[in-house]
Amino acid sequence: MDLLQKFKSELHSLGVEEDQKVLIAVSGGLDSMVLLDLARRTGLSMVAAHVNYHKRGEASHKDEQLARDYCTQYNIKFESKSAELSLEESKDGFQAEARKVRYSWFDELCSESSIDLIFTAHHLNDRIETLFINLLRGAGLKGLKSIPRIKGRIKRPLLAFERIELEEYAKAFKIPWRQDESNFSDEYLRNKIRHGLAKEFKDLSERAEQNAGRAMDFLAEADAYFQKLASRRIAQFKEKDDIIEIKDDEWNLLFKEKPLHKYVFEKLGFYPEQLNLLEHFGDSQSGKKIKGKDCVVYRDRKRFLIKEKADSDHQVFHIVSPEGRITSPIKMNWELIKNVNADDLKNPNLGYLNLSKLSFPLTLRPWSEGDKFQPYGMKGSKKLSDFFTDIKLSAIEKENVYILVSGSEIAWVVGFRVSDNFALKSGDKSIIKFELDS
Repeated sequence: MDLLQKFKSELHSLGVEEDQKVLIAVSGGLDSMVLLDLARRTGLSMVAAHVNYHKRGEASHKDEQLARDYCTQYNIKFESKSAELSLEESKDGFQAEARKVRYSWFDELCSESSIDLIFTAHHLNDRIETLFINLLRGAGLKGLKSIPRIKGRIKRPLLAFERIELEEYAKAFKIPWRQDESNFSDEYLRNKIRHGLAKEFKDLSERAEQNAGRAMDFLAEADAYFQKLASRRIAQFKEKDDIIEIKDDEWNLLFKEKPLHKYVFEKLGFYPEQLNLLEHFGDSQSGKKIKGKDCVVYRDRKRFLIKEKADSDHQVFHIVSPEGRITSPIKMNWELIKNVNADDLKNPNLGYLNLSKLSFPLTLRPWSEGDKFQPYGMKGSKKLSDFFTDIKLSAIEKENVYILVSGSEIAWVVGFRVSDNFALKSGDKSIIKFELDS
């Protein structure tokens, strides 16, 4: 099978359809120029996209010009972006920052030009090098499957091709390409592996690289299986108001079904390095929490409660007048009134306070450990944490409680109880009504 037919076969296995528009990521190097030529010969509707990082001076400009000239010759739409990155400003290194810039721009182009797919020119040798890099890092299944063939709209139709095949094709069809001299430097770990370990690996067997590719495909299948299994397991957990409840026995079972637990907690929004902490979280007191990447888990009696992280931290609001309305951090309005319906005094969403005892501006803020107040009808103060325990609030419910503070005293635990020091007494005429929108 010649290379073009093999390429068409790969497109079919990737589910690429004839009417789909494709963005080809082009650097000007061998791999991407061969990909561009194969896509052209296949008749795909496509756009070529090149990012010039100016890292190699005049050589970077020549890379861009070569790709541009090829596209001009064959009437292919060519898009380019100039991006100068500073290593000093990069937390993850030049290559990682360049990747972020590149894919962010690709996504923009896809949205602007109704592009369906992104093709990158990663090939089998890239995949093997990445496998060795991830082995050195102690990766799990996700890392050992190496570069995936499909990731969202990104597809990699050259992953089954060896670099030598691409080079032979380029020579046969006189496809222009430029060599990046940095590929020969030992500055990067990938280059050390490429010129050392990966080369020695290839020499061990005639089909060493192809067999490694098959092994990575098997690992990718296993990874996909655990991904599906994790989604099914999460769907079994009780969920209400966007809060996932996991009972103690369900939680403990997850850690007996390794490596499934890694997939479950990753999907829930935790970091891999938090797994050991999560495994022993059941020993924590009720009310404790662990913040993950995208979520927070609370220990709450004989269960665990998980919710997404709030978009922003709790806010503090100052109330400067006896009438008004706010919608953030909570929805609440207040006004002066003359009379009170006795039944309304039992409504926890309504707070009736003696205006003459309040000192403006009032402060609306989240409660914190150590806060105390004197619940209406009681003598003496009580810690809010004890009050919440008495009324059996869950850890997440506690997290969302706000208090209305006058001076240094709590006047109303919003939605729960007014303070006896500010509550209405018989004959009070100066009344302010606070109403919480539930």
